Amino acid sequence: MDEAQHLADRVAVLREGHLVAIGAPDTLGGSGRGSLLSFRLPEGAVLADLPPLTGEIEEYGEAVGVRTRQAARDMHALTGWALERGVELTSLRLSQPSLEDVYLDLVEQPEPSPEPGPSSAAGREPAADDELAPGRRS
Repeated sequence: MDEAQHLADRVAVLREGHLVAIGAPDTLGGSGRGSLLSFRLPEGAVLADLPPLTGEIEEYGEAVGVRTRQAARDMHALTGWALERGVELTSLRLSQPSLEDVYLDLVEQPEPSPEPGPSSAAGREPAADDELAPGRRS
């Protein structure tokens, strides 16, 4: 997967014989999972002290992870909060999901049920040049 992420122009992901995503590795990686903003809480701080963030916050002891689709906004809010309080955010890091992370998400998603009716595209396989969003099927 690491080689595909760095060397391939386009990748396709199949789940149970169906095409679920196709595109450049960077576009597949950035769309579904968002970015991960991680840092250590400053000494004496608790999660409730943090500024409002758009992402989903998880705490792992002193470490905090924020899964966000608005990385710049959350990074700005967080660093501004730290500057106002005169504290350091040690281990501050912003990372994108790898192609392997995205692949695992796509192949583990439940299959959507086709909508009945004459206009339904159920059963139609996407053309090779169809641009599908990760996890979306036509």
